[in-house]
Amino acid sequence: MGGETETRNSNPLPKLSAGPVGQQIHGIYKERLRQFTDRGQYRETNLISKLYEGRGVGQDYVKLSVYSVPNLDRPTFKEATSERFKPTQVGESFGPSWSTHWFRIQLRIPKDLLKKEHLEFHWDANNEGLVWTEHGEPLQGLTGGGERVEWVLPDAWRDGREHIFYIEMACNGMFGNPTGGDAIQPPDPNRQFQLAMADIVAVNLAARALFVDFWIIGDAAREFPEDSWESHEALQVTNAIMDAFIKGHQ
Repeated sequence: MGGETETRNSNPLPKLSAGPVGQQIHGIYKERLRQFTDRGQYRETNLISKLYEGRGVGQDYVKLSVYSVPNLDRPTFKEATSERFKPTQVGESFGPSWSTHWFRIQLRIPKDLLKKEHLEFHWDANNEGLVWTEHGEPLQGLTGGGERVEWVLPDAWRDGREHIFYIEMACNGMFGNPTGGDAIQPPDPNRQFQLAMADIVAVNLAARALFVDFWIIGDAAREFPEDSWESHEALQVTNAIMDAFIKGHQ
């Protein structure tokens, strides 16, 4: 009456909670996020356990040989690959600083990995490297130290046969060879680099995508001010992901 108009609430969300809601302790819920991607005591039950679906490891699948270039020389691909290569293996060390070592990798994908969705070769010697085809075409750089250690294997290699490619190793880190890892110190001329990984890896792409999403949203929970709505919302989403995750289920 009297020209009154009915007001409607356009927000479908309830204004009040259906029941009591406890106050979350921000620090506890934020610290919990670390457990989901921790590579320590939780790695067998958290998201890390789902990142890979299988590996091809050892001489049956990855045969390694190396030519260590003398006198800190820098040969071309043709010059280096025409030299004599000697057998080597994961666990051996290479140096000194600034030296170059060429690796011939003879790779055969295991039968149980042939039909996996996505296959990569993981190489980590904690130094820089460059992947070459058997015919001398440079393909991709590698950083090492857990950063950019992956090279995607061609689908044509899913034939059970042996395939050859090369990796040129440079005995320096991303920022040179500082003594003790301190970038302002003089370079260490005798630094050695241990080859820690040379594996064929079947990657679970869905799990990897979730890892990246969780990492980014988790950063929002950690980096925005604790009393901001952005941090609160990110914390709710990441904890909900953890609550929904069950190892062994997609």
